Amino acid sequence: MIVQAYSYLSNQLISVETELVNNEMGLFDKQAKEAETSLSWKTSDAWDYIQKTRNQIDDLKHRVVQTQENAQQIRLIMTTWSKTPLFERKDGKKDTLLGLDDREDRCSKRYAEITDAGKQILSLLDVSKKRILKHVSCKIIDQDDKTSVIRIICSY
Repeated sequence: MIVQAYSYLSNQLISVETELVNNEMGLFDKQAKEAETSLSWKTSDAWDYIQKTRNQIDDLKHRVVQTQENAQQIRLIMTTWSKTPLFERKDGKKDTLLGLDDREDRCSKRYAEITDAGKQILSLLDVSKKRILKHVSCKIIDQDDKTSVIRIICSY
């Protein structure tokens, strides 16, 4: 399990993800290097080391996979807006004008779709934000309640 999780984190991440987990992977590499020289199967705390290491790498992989899934879900939510045009031509013919008779209704429906999707996206981002803030020292410097935009200063 440890090797599989480590291999996934080493080989299956895009560069942005790799940069975000580099520090934790570096600590893991350092621990593994120390274990190579100081641990053996006869060492009394070998099993504790294995469990601790497995928990650390599994936790990191879980966080990465969850964040990847959230990002994919956000992309899927956003693609729904581009699938259906807001306005279409009358009778579907190229040489006719856009059908604007029901524009208020269409705009209201699209606004509701985007508002609902925005709530879903914010929920997914909130999960990721909580995970990030748990592992990064951050200070919130400004939060605009209207748009739910948060600017932070982070030190790694």
